[in-house]
Amino acid sequence: MRSVRKADDQTMMKVYLDGQPVSEAGQTLASALDAIRSSSRGRLVIEAQADGAPIPDTHLSNPPETTPYAEELRFVSTDAVALVRESLLEAADLLPPAREQHQRLADLIASGEPESAIQQLGPLLAVWQQVMDTLQAVRSCEAITLPAQDIDAIATGLNDRLIELRTSIEHQDWSGLSDLLAYDLTEQAQRWEELLTTLARGIEHAHS
Repeated sequence: MRSVRKADDQTMMKVYLDGQPVSEAGQTLASALDAIRSSSRGRLVIEAQADGAPIPDTHLSNPPETTPYAEELRFVSTDAVALVRESLLEAADLLPPAREQHQRLADLIASGEPESAIQQLGPLLAVWQQVMDTLQAVRSCEAITLPAQDIDAIATGLNDRLIELRTSIEHQDWSGLSDLLAYDLTEQAQRWEELLTTLARGIEHAHS
């Protein structure tokens, strides 16, 4: 973790966003972050450095009161809308192969090899986690307005299926697990591929 040195009291901290100086950024990290948020105009900060070193995540979430925090802070931002749209399409692209893998694992369980199928569940669960993380990123982007479609209900449906999957494994309900993979989660993959693609296209249309 980067150790922050307390600079001389007369040192004025310089703050830059995308190479441009930020005025009224103050002398603490907290005041600089406030100024960056005001200057970013809906853009997403993807890089934060203090005197050439990455600012620790712990400092970003709970800024120390060191004054000045550093001699120079540099932040890099990107178009939040474009980044979210790209994330939606990336998550959607993961779902067709996930559908095929769901079916393969269901067949494996049906053939009497549930342990082998369970060992291969990790990557599938990672796909579903990425889907949920992407949806959260869409919700967190202030520049994006979600459509009237009941996305929360669809997300709840996916969460319920994943809970059923864990329960089936815990109870060694291999028949139920096979059905979840072959039908319920395969259907979820189709639904989410369509939803994520639709959201990405809607964002592109709204911000073109």
